[in-house]
Amino acid sequence: MKHPLVRFAITVIIATGALYLAFRNVSLHSLLAELSKTNIALILAGVALLFCSHLCRAWRWTVICRPMKQHTSTIVGFRAILAAYAMNNIIPRSGELVRPYIFAKHEKVFMSGTIATILVERVADLIANILVIMAALIIFPREIEHGFPSISAAMTWVVTGLIVILALVIVMIFSAGKTERALHRLAAKWPENIKRPVYRAASEFASGLRGVRASGAVPVVIGTIGIWIFYVLSMYAWLFAFPDRSIAMVGIIGAFFLRVVSGIAFLVPTPGGVGSYHYFISQALFRIFSVPLASAIAYATVTHAAFDLLTTILGLIFVASEGISFKNFSEVVRASEDRSPAELAKALHEPMVQLGDLGVER
Repeated sequence: MKHPLVRFAITVIIATGALYLAFRNVSLHSLLAELSKTNIALILAGVALLFCSHLCRAWRWTVICRPMKQHTSTIVGFRAILAAYAMNNIIPRSGELVRPYIFAKHEKVFMSGTIATILVERVADLIANILVIMAALIIFPREIEHGFPSISAAMTWVVTGLIVILALVIVMIFSAGKTERALHRLAAKWPENIKRPVYRAASEFASGLRGVRASGAVPVVIGTIGIWIFYVLSMYAWLFAFPDRSIAMVGIIGAFFLRVVSGIAFLVPTPGGVGSYHYFISQALFRIFSVPLASAIAYATVTHAAFDLLTTILGLIFVASEGISFKNFSEVVRASEDRSPAELAKALHEPMVQLGDLGVER
């Protein structure tokens, strides 16, 4: 299970199954008819709004990085984030290495510290996702009951689970040092190959949280809100790109719900949300908002293809401009769980950038 090819094969199987479920009841003729009438300009406008959310994410990241360096570039952060998204679409988990590498290289900061800030950023995203999911459960109870009865039947357990997770995360945030020590004690007798990553993650988490406190939590909250605003606006713009007026009738509140559904879809381990996005979004439009299935599938297909393709192309341009070697990248990803950040940076592209230039400890 640990081998990257095995994990990748599993994700491909899941994606294939989800694609089958999404497309099985739609005729190719009706789908092509819907796709041929798509307003490409509005699709690109939605992608542009999505890229604005990435800019907000990059700005939020620079705020979290302030304890390492007071002034960092949002554009550098944007390039690193797009490069990471692109690489994740090609080699799962590879973006986890590319993103801190690019940022550390240009900003001359410690790569290990950069990894810590990314971990904290994910905690912020986790809190935001829990809150918006809970908001969706409160705002759309009838829609969820009609469209996803299995979720509605387990609503009490879902809400309870979200509250418990949220409480645990909040406790961890306000007790970072204690959390770090608790994890160290918990993993003390575990095998070395498991213990080392746990120790490293605990230390990075505590270090990153101290950085957030030094920077101030308010800008992080503002950045997170900005990310979600542009997420929803992108889904809203795409509603008007299709000929069937029932899609446009979904409205801005419906676009918020679709964004929540999209976030859940991307939790499914498929490459770039392939299959899971198509199934969840099309089913939400079809079951909840009564959009014809062919139009719902067309919306999911075009929007996913647009943001995934453009993100991958632009991200790969940034990767290529950094001179990152693809020749040995698979080896780096395979060994990433057992190597230090300094070793990973060296393996990525030692001839181009010396570790001293990166500010990475040898």
